[in-house]
Amino acid sequence: MADYFADDIIENKLGIDSPYLLHEVEERMVAEATSLLLDEDFPDAPDETFFVYIHKRLFESLYDFVGKFRDVDITKPDSAIPFLSCRVSQKRVVTDI
Repeated sequence: MADYFADDIIENKLGIDSPYLLHEVEERMVAEATSLLLDEDFPDAPDETFFVYIHKRLFESLYDFVGKFRDVDITKPDSAIPFLSCRVSQKRVVTDI
């Protein structure tokens, strides 16, 4: 899998090269996508397909790699989700939940 970082910035569809601007844009896009997702029906027993779908919907406007399991660590510094900083397969994490 490709290295998605270029100068500590995750490569993105908008060509943003400022970490601060990328964070602001990502935050806004995720908020908008979340509001749309909340109007959808959720499965009673979410599975890995559902989690992949959520990931894709949240980030598809900004990144090419979304909605796929990966084995590379693209955790951002100061991530609010510490378990993602482990170099483990995201698929294994979801499967183990």
